[in-house]
Amino acid sequence: MSFKLIPSLTVIGDALIENYKRASRASPEEKELAGLKPDEEVKAQIGIASVEEYITMSVMDVGRREVAAFDLSQFDQPMRLASLYIDEPNSDAIVIEVFLSDDTRIMKQTFTRNRTPFQFPTAPLPPSVTIKVTALTPVKFIQLVLVPVVILDARAGTKEATQSR
Repeated sequence: MSFKLIPSLTVIGDALIENYKRASRASPEEKELAGLKPDEEVKAQIGIASVEEYITMSVMDVGRREVAAFDLSQFDQPMRLASLYIDEPNSDAIVIEVFLSDDTRIMKQTFTRNRTPFQFPTAPLPPSVTIKVTALTPVKFIQLVLVPVVILDARAGTKEATQSR
């Protein structure tokens, strides 16, 4: 039996709902009660609950002091950096930096020993971001896990003058 999700569309009123189908796990008796042939595979519509979606970016064999760059602009939408994985975390060491398109660094963090996989803050990153990973020791495999997000609004903050006493 297959558990692979197959993308599909459902029409509800005048809206198209993106969802998924998979091979039904219904028993032959349940299929027969529903008026279906009990010995045939049936595709079942998964409920309208969301399915988590991820983008993974990886690179292999990054030498000492080499930099692996991950350009998020190719996805043309905001992302959240969900997790980072490196192989043999007991011996690898890396520095991860996040840069805006104007080369402004907005994050820098060093990971050593057994600190991966690492869960990052839930802050979204704009689509113009590049993530750079510098290997402090040779790393055989680096994988970033990203989650597509939607930013509903972006507003500018204000600065308030502080008064000295």
